[in-house]
Amino acid sequence: MPCELFYDTSHLLKHPLRNVVMEEQSLPVPTPLFEGLSPEAVEPALTHLVTRKHPANQVILLENDWGGSVYFIIDGWVKIRTYNLEGKEITLNILGRGELFGEMPALDEVPHSTDVITLTATVIGSVPSQDFVSLLQTEPLAGMRLSQLMARRLRQVNRRLRLRESDSQSRLADTLLFLAEGQGKHGQTGIFLC
Repeated sequence: MPCELFYDTSHLLKHPLRNVVMEEQSLPVPTPLFEGLSPEAVEPALTHLVTRKHPANQVILLENDWGGSVYFIIDGWVKIRTYNLEGKEITLNILGRGELFGEMPALDEVPHSTDVITLTATVIGSVPSQDFVSLLQTEPLAGMRLSQLMARRLRQVNRRLRLRESDSQSRLADTLLFLAEGQGKHGQTGIFLC
């Protein structure tokens, strides 16, 4: 089953002064945060949306950096990571199309607690934290969707922690199930990861 591109780039504008693609007040991919909200409710939050393309293995955010934006994955995959006390990398999450990150510093006004690195060529839209917080303050449904997202992520981290001491096959199976639940597309013969 081929993966279709969810967005049409004909409505994107090239900024003349820098190599940044800027979006005109709409997120070109569905995101659960905006599910059930009217376009009129979402529009103010996306007024300053900027879209950028990143190659694979590029650092988007570093732990302890101050955050001024919330990010939406338009296409591609990112890894959320941190390090244990021995310096070993720990992957906390893998996020794909339609998911967001960087929301915690927008809410509690402290630096980022993790690194975010692209796993593939990735297109990411960013909105200023103030616009994101304003949406949450004016649209209770957006706040509820964000709470559901954070609860789901906490459950995923708990699940991964329980499997830390498992064999590699069990961890791989769990990672595939996790990706299928979050990004899988239902087809006639099963669930596909694109």
